[in-house]
Amino acid sequence: MYSPALEKRWELVGGVLDQSARESPYSFLQPMVGAKYVREWAGGWITGVGAYSSVGLYVAPDPIFGLVRHDRETRVEADIANRRFRYYKFTPRIQIGNTNHKSNVDMYSYQRAYLRIGMTADF
Repeated sequence: MYSPALEKRWELVGGVLDQSARESPYSFLQPMVGAKYVREWAGGWITGVGAYSSVGLYVAPDPIFGLVRHDRETRVEADIANRRFRYYKFTPRIQIGNTNHKSNVDMYSYQRAYLRIGMTADF
């Protein structure tokens, strides 16, 4: 009989964002996929590493550049938390990541590293 280890898991993510704006050049569909590996350690520590990718498909040409935008974004993130540190039912979490956003209109391309400090809870 096989029983999966509960302290290690993969989280798979997928979805589509449908952004409808009054002006069609700012309306887009954005499909996204991603995966995250999460591991729980002794002492309440939880770590995770994930990668995500999305594509922005715009509906109409940009009014300034005259091109229909096509964007691609990739994100890599790592996070750490400890269940033993709680504020009410929330646990603080630190997340570091890097976003690489490319567009066929150079003005919208960027690469950014970030650090987020937030709270998380299991419901």
